[in-house]
Amino acid sequence: MLSAVAQRLIYSRLMVDYREHRALRIGTMRHGEIDEVFERVTAAIDLIHRAHPWLGRRLPALLPEGVIAKEYAFPYAGEYHSSRSVCVLYVQAFGEMRSVEDLALTIVHEATHARLEARGIGYPEGQRAKVERICLRREAAFARRAGLSQDVIRSIEDHAEGLNEADFSTAHLCETRLAALRARLKETLGMRSDEPG
Repeated sequence: MLSAVAQRLIYSRLMVDYREHRALRIGTMRHGEIDEVFERVTAAIDLIHRAHPWLGRRLPALLPEGVIAKEYAFPYAGEYHSSRSVCVLYVQAFGEMRSVEDLALTIVHEATHARLEARGIGYPEGQRAKVERICLRREAAFARRAGLSQDVIRSIEDHAEGLNEADFSTAHLCETRLAALRARLKETLGMRSDEPG
């Protein structure tokens, strides 16, 4: 197992291109897309600063290694990597760029994971649905502050209420990720999703 310092060094080298905005590092894993990604992610960060100035100012401290934007999602909109103090933000869903508002909600969600961890609340199996509910409540509160639609707020709240601890077991999370990787590989190879492979 690599030390946290070694992981951060390797991860920073994997970021092909990065820029800073409001003291927050924003990177992408591929050349060529940084302009569009940077524009969307900076707009999301600006939205956070307008709607929740305190959180906006805290983002660099919560995410000292910044935000790394990737082109596609596993089954998630984003992930907080505590060993690297970084938010991995998936900027596409179903081949389309995600909206600025959706990216802002994801950054708020992942920054909440960072805040909880800073307070000694990790992500242990058996408590993950509870932690996710807290993060989703922060998303809903942000959505209200940002003036997002009632449909968006209701969707977040319904998602929080429907969480099941079994869906966050290590085994289930690994299986979900593998299924997403298989689907992505089939898509890349031009295979139908029902083809064996």
